[in-house]
Amino acid sequence: MNKALSERSVTPRTVTVALARDLHPAIGRNRVYRALQSGALRGARVGKRIAIPIDALDEWVMAGAPEFIQQ
Repeated sequence: MNKALSERSVTPRTVTVALARDLHPAIGRNRVYRALQSGALRGARVGKRIAIPIDALDEWVMAGAPEFIQQ
């Protein structure tokens, strides 16, 4: 294997629901799914998984992790 490739550290731009919980353990799995369903949190289905942009996840958590969009 190429030494330069093996030494690189790549930061992902998206996370799954399980990884989102690892980053923010206080947020429950069901809350994330409800926020995705309501549109309060951005995400895209990729195969069987949901990819959530890390920046969107962090913004959502900083806003208090609302389940629904306030109108």
